[in-house]
Amino acid sequence: MIHAFPASWLARIAASELALPIPLGPRIGLKWILSSSTKLAWLGLNDIDVTDALSAFLSTGCVFYDFGAGAGYHSLMASRVAGPGGAVYSFESSPRHLSYLHNHIEMNRARNIRVFAMPEGGTHEWRLDTLALSRGLAPPDLVRIHAPGREVEVLRGCRALLAAAKPVVVLTVTPAANAAAERDSVHCSWLLRELGYRVTTKPGGEIVMVATP
Repeated sequence: MIHAFPASWLARIAASELALPIPLGPRIGLKWILSSSTKLAWLGLNDIDVTDALSAFLSTGCVFYDFGAGAGYHSLMASRVAGPGGAVYSFESSPRHLSYLHNHIEMNRARNIRVFAMPEGGTHEWRLDTLALSRGLAPPDLVRIHAPGREVEVLRGCRALLAAAKPVVVLTVTPAANAAAERDSVHCSWLLRELGYRVTTKPGGEIVMVATP
């Protein structure tokens, strides 16, 4: 059991640059650099609500957009499910996360993942509408959005894409115990419903929204 190990031991393990196979969940066997996440990603226990939501809609041959991909925790899972006939497009702005993301793709031979380095800072260049069209990306079946504090801007920047492709959208708003986050979740829900989506919301440490066409 995880709680049987001393916290200091877990902290030392999590800070290591060592890459080990994830032991639990749908990512079991995928190699993960321990220091790439401060949470429980290396055990396969991070973002359980988001993992469950994505798992319900991922399928062989699907196209997955991972906006705010981080080190690739969800991109790697999607890559495994989608297989060689599918595609994963991972969008990330943090240089640190991008480095880990590329390493994870290489060590797991996830050849169906394509990475896009997004500008740091302002969201005016974070337009999936423009990017998908200019790069000739396949239309998405499933979109994950994780852009803390910028969720509304990101949604506004992909309205044409969502209206045309009608993918399922899984969006997180963090932290939930914050008035601004609550306001943003309401705004995001309104934007998605305006596009004809049905939205369900699961509150918690972070608000997880699942929008289906």
